[in-house]
Amino acid sequence: MKTLLVIVSAAAVFLFAGATANGQIGEPKKEQTPVITPTINLTVEQGHIIKEILLKDGNAQKLPANVDISLGVLVPQTITTHSFPPEVYGKVPQVKSHTFFVKDNKVVIVDPKNNTIADIIE
Repeated sequence: MKTLLVIVSAAAVFLFAGATANGQIGEPKKEQTPVITPTINLTVEQGHIIKEILLKDGNAQKLPANVDISLGVLVPQTITTHSFPPEVYGKVPQVKSHTFFVKDNKVVIVDPKNNTIADIIE
């Protein structure tokens, strides 16, 4: 009987140690950050065309450094967005219904329906 108790106790210790080593006991579950993908599908070439046309004049609005330009983020009301010129949406029609602003030499495409960042052209 003692032998059976020792075997069961050893097995319980072994299982508990294995579960703790795998992080299954005592650690809170970490929430996974959802992966946000662009809501507008542009090829690298289309992004290059947009950036080339919009940044050629160098008259981009100066934005504060603390403006978050991450996908899905709501654009602050203090930022003025612009409609794409016909020269751009003539070559890249999917941006015709969107607006944009420029920050740090990046073109930030905004979905005007909900005023969130749809894509960022680096």
